[in-house]
Amino acid sequence: EASGPVLNGSLVHSVFHAAAEDVRRELVLGRSGWEAYERLSSRAASRLRGLGADPHRDAWLLDLYKRLALAWCAEEWVGLLTEYRVDGSVLGLSRNLRVDGLAELGVVVEVKYGKPQEFHKLALAGYALALEAEMEVPVDYGVLVYVQQAGRAARVAWEPVYLSTGLRGAFLEARDEVIDLLLSGREPPRPASCPEHCPYRGVCG
Repeated sequence: EASGPVLNGSLVHSVFHAAAEDVRRELVLGRSGWEAYERLSSRAASRLRGLGADPHRDAWLLDLYKRLALAWCAEEWVGLLTEYRVDGSVLGLSRNLRVDGLAELGVVVEVKYGKPQEFHKLALAGYALALEAEMEVPVDYGVLVYVQQAGRAARVAWEPVYLSTGLRGAFLEARDEVIDLLLSGREPPRPASCPEHCPYRGVCG
């Protein structure tokens, strides 16, 4: 079941993608960074409604959109591709992986709603391996973007990650464990304590 955090996480990804696409469009059309931001800021509430959010109830998402738009317009940066599709089948993953962001010089970006977790770095390593297999270029660095709600504002933190050999190996080990579970038909182990908003509580609770 889609719990509150799951729904918020989905909206955060939608806002991230929308802000990147909107900024790139404005800048490619030749507008200055400030002009682009003024246009996007004036239409931000309408844009959020189109994403399924309420700009009054979800004021923190409106704040997130404007923060991202301002940062990227100020840099006049068009080099971020969002929702980038990559075939992960060569690694035993889905054929239709979607990378949250791919920046210039092959930096992979992963957006997370909530608190940092160590396994988030493994996702970056997995995406890097899939991108390297498809594009045949090294992907040595990633960025984890953490978004949290702080009342009517959004708190955004960026954590750079070096995608080391050890991190890649840890991802492959985790992948192999999941494959073993699937092939054996065993149920995955239950956690010592289940998060209150876990979307699978109704299945294994």
